[in-house]
Amino acid sequence: MYDELCLCVESHQKILSFVPHLQNTMNPVAMTTFGCSVLIICLGLFQSTFSEDFSVVFKCASFIPIPCSRLFLYCWAAHNVTEQAEAVSAAAYGCSWMEASERFKRAMRIIVSRAQKPLVLTAGHLYPITRPTFVSLVNAAYSYYALLCQMQNK
Repeated sequence: MYDELCLCVESHQKILSFVPHLQNTMNPVAMTTFGCSVLIICLGLFQSTFSEDFSVVFKCASFIPIPCSRLFLYCWAAHNVTEQAEAVSAAAYGCSWMEASERFKRAMRIIVSRAQKPLVLTAGHLYPITRPTFVSLVNAAYSYYALLCQMQNK
């Protein structure tokens, strides 16, 4: 049982060492994607609302799900990574450690304490990429759209 635990620890350490590389690579990409997607959603809604031509309305309205789905995929995947990292300590605690040796219990305490540190991917070191972030980005796009509508009506 101790050998299996050591394999799990090695896997967890590899994942933890991979996360900073993923963060450094994805931070500017995710932030740019978030900003551009919010802008595209806002302008697509605005164009489809105030256009006289039905073909333009149809094109804009049919294009809006693309940036929404891109935002959702980023947020869903990053949120799953966070949930899986949180599940490590629960899985370690849930194993049959009470009957194990002191050596195993000591290693288990180390794993549980290391796994308590949250593993959160961020966009531009500003926004944690989670499912609630997706909702807030869609809300921001709609808020910008409402602002543009107010400016159009004046």
